[in-house]
Amino acid sequence: PWWDRPGEREPHIRAGAEVYRALCASCHGEGGRGDGPAAAALVDERDEPAPPADLTRPLWSSGPAPLDVLRTLTTGLDGTPMPAFADATTPEQR
Repeated sequence: PWWDRPGEREPHIRAGAEVYRALCASCHGEGGRGDGPAAAALVDERDEPAPPADLTRPLWSSGPAPLDVLRTLTTGLDGTPMPAFADATTPEQR
């Protein structure tokens, strides 16, 4: 895959940063620490506070592997404010 070839990473990194800023930063924050402007208002299905994941930490509830991340972005996380992005993004963007 492209991420194993350093010379091919840069265009994907730039495109991914644009998608992240547009769809993810409001909750996860510009630096991915879960401190975006919408983070404090997020609640789960029981109306309990549900802060977004700090993406800089190695342990994520859905798993850290690329396929785990792809699944989460595609389907969202039931019971949490993390939405599915299957309809809002292309497979390449996810």
